[in-house]
Amino acid sequence: MDINPDIIVEMWNILKSYIPQKERADAAYSIVDFYDTNGDIEELRDCDTLDSHLAKALNDYLEEDDDEEDEY
Repeated sequence: MDINPDIIVEMWNILKSYIPQKERADAAYSIVDFYDTNGDIEELRDCDTLDSHLAKALNDYLEEDDDEEDEY
């Protein structure tokens, strides 16, 4: 399944107001992880409409991925 990153961003923008502020970072990270499993993470990286929560979650996710690759 290939998901357009704009759909993810739009869904996030709709749902984030229902997520308590202090849980948004974890929720955004879960969205990024879901997208990586079901889409092309490079497309999400190239998306210029990410809000601060999704952008930080994406950066954290990619850093963790780089750290795991460095271990091998």
